[in-house]
Parts: sequence; structure tokens; C-alpha cells
Amino acid sequence: MKRFLKKKRKPPSTEMSLQITSMADIFTILLVFLLKSYSVGALEVQPSRGLELPLANRTDAAEERISLEVSETLVQLDGKPVLPLRNFELEGATRLEPLGKALGEKRTGLGDDSKGKLLLIADARVPFETLEIVMKTAAQQGFADLKLAVVQP
Repeated sequence: MKRFLKKKRKPPSTEMSLQITSMADIFTILLVFLLKSYSVGALEVQPSRGLELPLANRTDAAEERISLEVSETLVQLDGKPVLPLRNFELEGATRLEPLGKALGEKRTGLGDDSKGKLLLIADARVPFETLEIVMKTAAQQGFADLKLAVVQP
């Protein structure tokens, strides 16, 4: 009976075999991730007539977003007038409720992957105070991922 208990074991092999299947899975996952996150080309934006975009040297990947345009006389959301301006500034008694309401409605009608992404197309002459008010209103409605449209020199 002791013979059966003391079997001779095979000495461990010094050769290692490469498991191609696991590596192929890893490379496939990496390839899909990189292709999904990589974006080529600039985003096609059509600003209103007379709107001058600011200049910038930085380049980021372009992606589709909801556009919020601030011009001399109007704030537009995806091409629809939302809020009147006078000489790039909010009129004295103008309330931001129409802008907040329009942004809120737009956000609820979106899919999960594009929620909270906004492209701000503003004239280079817009005062910071006006932009600040518009950006705060967008942030209150859940648009936390904000990018500014600029022209590269």
C-alpha cells in the first residue's frame, strides 16, 4: 500500500508555454478601447453671421455636443433663440428662467452618453460677466462638461 502512496512525480518542466488566447483577448480589448476613445478631425460648427470666435493654440479632440451660442443680440440653444441680449449683455430686467428651462428640457431629452456635454460658441467680444452667468446657468442644469469653441490661428 505504501507503493501507491509514494508515486514518482514528474519533474517540473523548465519550458513555459505562451498562452496566445489570453494575450489576443487583452490586445482586442485594448484595440477596441483605443478606437472608441480616439477622435479624428475637427468639429463642424456654423456660428451665426457676424460672430467672431476667439483664437487659441490648444487642440482637443472634437466631439458632438449640444451647442449654446452667445452673440451680440441673442443666446441660442442648438440654433433656437432662448434669451435676448443687448450689446452682448443681459438686459436690465431679463431673467435667466427661459435659458434654464430650455437647458433643463434639452438635458432630459438626451441619452446617458451625451448628458452634461455642452459646446459654448461665444463671440470674442462677449464680456466675461455675461459668459459667467450663462455658464453658471448651464452648470445648474447639469451641464458640467463644458467646452468653448475657438479658432486656431
